[in-house]
Amino acid sequence: MSPRVLVVDDEDAIRALVAAALRARQYEVHTAANGREALNVVAEWLPQFVLLDVNMPVLDGYGFARGLCELGIKLRICIMTATPDPAGAAAEIGAEAYLRKPFTLPELYAMVSRIAEAA
Repeated sequence: MSPRVLVVDDEDAIRALVAAALRARQYEVHTAANGREALNVVAEWLPQFVLLDVNMPVLDGYGFARGLCELGIKLRICIMTATPDPAGAAAEIGAEAYLRKPFTLPELYAMVSRIAEAA
């Protein structure tokens, strides 16, 4: 069974690129443009892990993480962020890893492989 990944980012180009790159590696991928959409996807399609942007309109990464807790859902999360302190943001959200934007496809593949193997 292919690992199930939810990609959450408000930038269409990043969301599409990450989704296409993961599908090319045989991952099953769903996408969402913000935290609210992502919570709806999680409710219908439980992913094994989430690649999550931190700063988004409607509901940001922090709100998404709080929403998961309120629903009693635990998911592995890797944040994708341009914030100056990605480790701090990851810790605050409860993410186990981060990718600093801009990131390369090899960096993405390495991070996703590591999380998928741990799951």
